[in-house]
Amino acid sequence: MQIVIGVGDITNNDTDAEWNVATESLFKMNGVLPYVLVRGNHDGSANYNKYLNNSAYTDQFGGNGGFYGNESIECSYYKFDAGNDKYLVIGLDFGPTDGELAWAGEIIAANPDRKVIITTHGYLGSDGKPLNKYDAGAPSTYEAGANDGNDIWEKLGSKYENVAFIISGHIGIDTM
Repeated sequence: MQIVIGVGDITNNDTDAEWNVATESLFKMNGVLPYVLVRGNHDGSANYNKYLNNSAYTDQFGGNGGFYGNESIECSYYKFDAGNDKYLVIGLDFGPTDGELAWAGEIIAANPDRKVIITTHGYLGSDGKPLNKYDAGAPSTYEAGANDGNDIWEKLGSKYENVAFIISGHIGIDTM
């Protein structure tokens, strides 16, 4: 089994032109290769949901996954098997909220037999350590109520033995 796991910044300037190019490219995987995407700080929430919250992206999750809430697709999960191993991918928004982390925890707890891959955009600093509120580029410096990398680890990643990986795209700049 193969899967594509996105790490955010699907666009650079969150323009309609960029989203049109991105979705035209991404949707070529539909029915061929499953993929889980996450929103980066360059991807506006409104456009992320406008361009990806449609059947071209969401139908692939079917009975193998789902989304947080009914209005947004910024957090998702997808289950797949590779050989004898069972996996669960949790896609978290850039700077997920406490509610989104709690939801992800419920999904992980309900799947103790699966190795978990958590993906989000803003997790690590340039020093390879989880971002915190003092780091330039940390999610909390962009959005009120956003959890940074160290929060994601403390509130989610460290609580479950089956979390195998946390991957991210954005690199904040450590200042402490």
